Amino acid sequence: MTLKECYAMMEGDYEGLLSRLMTEGLASKYVLKFLADDSLEKLEAAVKEADYKSSESIAHSLNGTAKYLGFLNLTHSTRTLINGVREGEYEQNPELLAGAYEKIKVDYVRVKEVVGIYAKILTD
Repeated sequence: MTLKECYAMMEGDYEGLLSRLMTEGLASKYVLKFLADDSLEKLEAAVKEADYKSSESIAHSLNGTAKYLGFLNLTHSTRTLINGVREGEYEQNPELLAGAYEKIKVDYVRVKEVVGIYAKILTD
């Protein structure tokens, strides 16, 4: 699997990634670093505690990483949580925060799965 095929599998922005990092080698290096990311665990803890400030902060950091690396679905789902916190939606309806987290989880796990497959192919 090539990096381009990896991005097709996760519906990512491969061309945008290359426009920022210039070479596939450098892009691959940064994409593979995402496998060590632990944002989802931190976000889950903040959501369980209904800690809106931490949830927004963690989602904001993850959003920046996802946007830079061209993980489009993860970019959109993190943006939804960020906007919901900033607009006060979750304080009035806390179940919405859990729902926003679940969407992030789906997108995050998908990215990690596909990047993990890509990493395995590179090492075989």
